[in-house]
Amino acid sequence: MFSAGLDSFIPPLPELSHESFQYFNDENGNMVIQTDENYTRVLKVGSEPQYRPFAVLRQFDTNMIRNFILMADDIKTDDLVIAKTAMPHRILKEAEIMQVSRHPNVAELLDIAVCGNQAYLIIEWLPGGDLANWIRNGNNLVSEVAAVFEQCAQAIDSVNKQGYIYADTKPPNIMFSRKDTVKLIDFENCSQIDAVDNSAPPSDFVTDKYAPPEQKNPFGDQRLYLQTDVFSLAAVLYEMLTGNQDYLSDVDREHFVQGDSELTVLEDYGKGISSSQQRALTRLLRRALSKDYRQRHPNVRVLNEEVQSILIT
Repeated sequence: MFSAGLDSFIPPLPELSHESFQYFNDENGNMVIQTDENYTRVLKVGSEPQYRPFAVLRQFDTNMIRNFILMADDIKTDDLVIAKTAMPHRILKEAEIMQVSRHPNVAELLDIAVCGNQAYLIIEWLPGGDLANWIRNGNNLVSEVAAVFEQCAQAIDSVNKQGYIYADTKPPNIMFSRKDTVKLIDFENCSQIDAVDNSAPPSDFVTDKYAPPEQKNPFGDQRLYLQTDVFSLAAVLYEMLTGNQDYLSDVDREHFVQGDSELTVLEDYGKGISSSQQRALTRLLRRALSKDYRQRHPNVRVLNEEVQSILIT
C-alpha cells in the first residue's frame, strides 16, 4: 500500500487558507466560492489545516489527467484522512454534491483545497476497506448482505433526492468506516437531473461491467435516469450474492436476463437462502438488469424494499 518516493510525482497538499478562494454569502446564507470558471457552494473551511500524503490508495488516468486517492494525515491533529486530487472544477463539483447529500452512508466531507491547477478533496478516513474486499473475503451472513445492500441503496437514494444520478455504483466506490457501516465515495461522475423530464445528460466516465446500455454511449443522444442507478446497484447485488463478475460481460448478462442461466449464490449462503428466495432474487435481478430502463424498478428505494422483503424473512 505504501509508496516510496511519493513526493517525486505528487505535489504536497497546500495549507488551506482563505487566500485560495474568494468567499461570500448568497441571499440564502449559503457559503459560496468564486473561482476563475464558476461559482460553487462549498463547505465553509475552518482552521486552515495542513495535510501530508504518505501512501497512494488508488490511482487512475482519465482524459490524460492523472488522479490520485491518497492516505494522508492532518499535521495538526495526526488524524488519518483520505485526500483525493483531481482538476479543480471536478473537485468543486464533488464537494457540492457531498455537501447537499449529507447522509450517514455518504462519506463525510472535511475540507477542500485548491492550489494552482491542483485541487484536493479531504474526506473522513475509512479503515474498513471497500465492498470488493468484502465480497472477496466471503463468509458473510444473509442478514449482513441485506444490511449492506440497504445502506448502499440509502446512500444512492440520498444523492438522487438532491437531483443527481450517481452513475458510478461499483464495489470500489462503496467503502466501510467500520466492518458493516457503508460509506459511498467518489461523486465526480454524478449527472444532474433535468426537472422537466427527470433525465440527466450522459456521465463523463463509464465502468462497463456495472453500466447499463443507456450509459455506454456518452457521445449519443441517450439520457440517464433513476433506473440507471437501479441497474448498477443490481449488478453489485448480483456480485454480492454470487461472488463472481462473469455475467457482467454483455453476453453473459443477456443470457441471465433472458432466462438462459440461473442465479447461483455463494456456498456461504447455502443454508441461509432457500430455493424459493433464489427464484425470487432471480426475478428481481432480471427486472433490475433489463436492457430497457422503463422495465426496471423505478428507483433504488423500491429495489431495496423488494430485496429486503426477500432476504429478511
